[in-house]
Order: sequence, then structure tokens, then C-alpha cells
Amino acid sequence: MARFVMTMVSKVLNLHFRHFDTLDEALEFLRHIDPNLDWDQARQSVLKLDSSTTG
Repeated sequence: MARFVMTMVSKVLNLHFRHFDTLDEALEFLRHIDPNLDWDQARQSVLKLDSSTTG
């Protein structure tokens, strides 16, 4: 239901969202968009999935 609402709101407001099932898929997408990103400079704590937020 939440995905349906997000889809409808994004269409009305002309917003674009990307949904990824895993963090690895999201990171791969970002690497594809900008291969020049320096991942060594990224905060590793942000790149790690916190199990307390997944239920």
C-alpha cells in the first residue's frame, strides 16, 4: 500500500524515486551513475545496514 501511495504522489508531483531491495543494489546504481565517486571517502557507518531498522 505504501508503494502505491508513493507512486501516486510522485506522479502527481512529478517526482522521481528509485526503489532497491538491497543496499548493494543501491550502491551499484550509484556507482553506475557516477563511476568517479571516491568510495574511500564515504562514511562506512552509513553504508552498513542497521539490523534494528529492518524489523
